[in-house]
Amino acid sequence: MPTREDFFREVLAPRPLATSASFHDGAPDSYHVDKIEFWEEFPSFARGAGHQVRGLAIFGPTGPLWAYYVFAFLEEGERVRVNQVVFPHARLTVKQTGVLSRAEAEQWLSKLSSVPGVREIGPDPKSLAGRLPPNDFGDFRFDLLVLHPMDPTRAFISGELTKGPQTERSELYAHLNALLSRLEPTYKHGDSVPTRER
Repeated sequence: MPTREDFFREVLAPRPLATSASFHDGAPDSYHVDKIEFWEEFPSFARGAGHQVRGLAIFGPTGPLWAYYVFAFLEEGERVRVNQVVFPHARLTVKQTGVLSRAEAEQWLSKLSSVPGVREIGPDPKSLAGRLPPNDFGDFRFDLLVLHPMDPTRAFISGELTKGPQTERSELYAHLNALLSRLEPTYKHGDSVPTRER
């Protein structure tokens, strides 16, 4: 079964990998997205692979399949490549990629803070868990986590948007759709994937 590191590689790669079709969250030991873990571990993994993370946005779990929408903003010369991975509770179903200017990427990340229902929590990820509503559902306590290293004084923004009024959800979805319109699909579940090297 694919591991956490395999998922990190999927997020770094704009196109499908040999593991893209193998994720199955219903199987024992298969990887499951955890926003705080991803926030804490992915940037250093990316640096080790030669990538500089310029931002992250993780939305979910949401919808009847508890889908996660993961956006990674990666430095690419004078531009920023945005890779998106969609991961419902069982499969990695979609990959998309596109390129923004640094200004466009920073503007998109910054604008999230003006969406109603989103609040800034602070720059220390270790303190996040203690400031979330306690319950037995772990990652379901909040549905948006954003890392904004372009402005380290605003390290992450969190909200409970799927529980909020329709107007709040509509503004978030419009903001997400504005970014999605700039991305090109590179994979959907069922497509062929590269052969894993032995």
